[in-house]
Amino acid sequence: MFARAWALLAPRVGADAPRREMLEGLTGEVLEVGCGEGRNFGLYPPDVRRVTGVEPEPYLRRLAGIAAGRAPVDITVIAGDAAALPAESGSCDAVVASLVLCSV
Repeated sequence: MFARAWALLAPRVGADAPRREMLEGLTGEVLEVGCGEGRNFGLYPPDVRRVTGVEPEPYLRRLAGIAAGRAPVDITVIAGDAAALPAESGSCDAVVASLVLCSV
């Protein structure tokens, strides 16, 4: 139930300006932990080569997959959580976590 409520409320929680500022200057390979419904996806700068979005909740993961298809950078959304990240040490240029630390 939380996931469906969050998908409706997320656009009202926080503005895009702080998110854009957080992502500004990123390059290369990015791992986004808890990507939710993919709200950050449209804000990644063009120097980001690839984003792997990790989301444990199936409903939000499905919405993130839709958002990934509209994003200006290459994005793959996968199932997973912060306890077992799908990346080898040193394989990412950045890791992004936005409004997810309650689950870590």
